[in-house]
Amino acid sequence: MSHQLSPDGKWVWDGHQWRPRPKWWRRPGWVVLVAGLVACLVVATFAVPVASYLIRVNGSGAPAAEPAATQTGSPERSRQPRQQVPETIRPGEEVTKERLAQVSPSEFYWELLERQMTRPISLITSTYFAKPQDFEQHKSYYVNQLGIDRRTGEFTAAKTSYQEGRTSTMNRCVDGKYYYWSSYDEEWSHLQSSDQDCAEIPTLMHSASTDGVVTSGLSGKQADKVVAALRDEFDGFAHPGKPVLITIDGKTYVRQVVDYTPLKLEDGRYWGTMIFTLAFEETGLDPETWPWYTGLGPGEGLHVVYYIDPHTLLPVASVMRSTPVLDDQGKEKVRYDQTMAFNYQFPAKLPEQTLKGAKPLTLTLPEGWHITK
Repeated sequence: MSHQLSPDGKWVWDGHQWRPRPKWWRRPGWVVLVAGLVACLVVATFAVPVASYLIRVNGSGAPAAEPAATQTGSPERSRQPRQQVPETIRPGEEVTKERLAQVSPSEFYWELLERQMTRPISLITSTYFAKPQDFEQHKSYYVNQLGIDRRTGEFTAAKTSYQEGRTSTMNRCVDGKYYYWSSYDEEWSHLQSSDQDCAEIPTLMHSASTDGVVTSGLSGKQADKVVAALRDEFDGFAHPGKPVLITIDGKTYVRQVVDYTPLKLEDGRYWGTMIFTLAFEETGLDPETWPWYTGLGPGEGLHVVYYIDPHTLLPVASVMRSTPVLDDQGKEKVRYDQTMAFNYQFPAKLPEQTLKGAKPLTLTLPEGWHITK
C-alpha cells in the first residue's frame, strides 16, 4: 500500500522495512490524517463506494514504494527567479504544428498545470492497473468518476466495474444514498448499509478527485507556488517533452509526454511522487480540510502522456506509468509499473447525478490501451 505510515506518523513502510519519516516531511497532523484515510481503505469492501473511488490511491494492493531516480534537489534550496516567458501558446490562439515547434516544452507544460489547478470544478474519470499486462488486456477493472465544485464542496460519485470486457456492476451515490444497478431486475437498488460511506465522501474525495500530479480549485497565487516548487525548488524532477499535434479518429489533440525523475533529497534517499505532495504544501492549505494524496508509492517516478484540447489547452486524457524505485545509490531497487488512466472535464457547472438510465462509465484513451513513449 502506498505511503503506509505508522499510527504516530514517525515511520514510513518502504515495502521491505520501516524507515524513519524524513525530517523534511512537514505537517505531522497531515501524516496522522493520511494514516487514517489508509485505514479506511483497508476496512472498505468492494461493495462500498469509497473503496472504489480511492482504488488508485490504495494502489490495489501494490507494495509500498520508497524512492526513485537521478539528480539532486532539496526542499530547503532557495528558489531561482522566473526567467522571461519564452514562446508559448495560450487558449484561443491557433495551434499548428509550426507554432508548437517554436514553444518551450517546459513553459507550455507549466501553463497547462496552472490552468488545470485554477479550474474550480473538475470531473475526473479514472482507472488503475497494478501490472502493465492488466492495463493492456483490460479484462477486469474499475472506472471511477468523481466530480467536485471546490467553491461549494458539492460532489458527484459513481463507479462501473468490468469483467472480461463486460459491465459487471454499477454504483452511484445520489442525495447521500448508495445505489447499485441490478442487471437481473434491470433497476437501481438501494443498499442502506452503505449510506454512511456516501456521507463520508466529501472528506475523502479530495484525495481521489485528482490525477495525483496536481489538484484543482486553487487560486492563481497558490498555483504559481506549486509550479515554482516543481520547476525551481525541485529542479530536475520534471522533464516535459515537445508538444505535438496529432489527429486520431477525426479528433485533434496536443500530445505532450512528461517524465518525472525522482531526486535524491537531503535525507540521502531518492523520492518521486512524494515531491508532488511537497509542492502542494506550498499552497498553505490546511491538509485536514484539503487532503492530498498522490496515488502511488512515494519513491516511484512517472512517465505521463497528456492529450490536450487544442482550443482550451486543458487536458482531455492522460495515461501514467510509474518508474522504478531506486536505492540510496541511485540504482534500480524494485519496479511495480503501476498504470493509471484519466479523462478530464472542467465544466461550468457540476452535472447532476441521478438514477435515470443505466449507462456505464467509460474511458476514452486516444491512442488505445498502451503507453506512448
